[in-house]
Amino acid sequence: MSYDPEVECQKVVCRIKELCKSKKLSFKAVAKKAELAQSTLSEIVNGNTHPQIYSLFKICNALE
Repeated sequence: MSYDPEVECQKVVCRIKELCKSKKLSFKAVAKKAELAQSTLSEIVNGNTHPQIYSLFKICNALE
């Protein structure tokens, strides 16, 4: 089985958006909690860049 990185990144971004919404957290609040620049998280959720694994771990921790 192989994965399409574009599709998998889209799934991750969708999940981040769902979690933010369900936890009633703004992207700004998540970025601050994850100790990431707000612009970094914005670029990820807007599909302008692919997340690095380190950033994903930080976002996961911020979203618990």
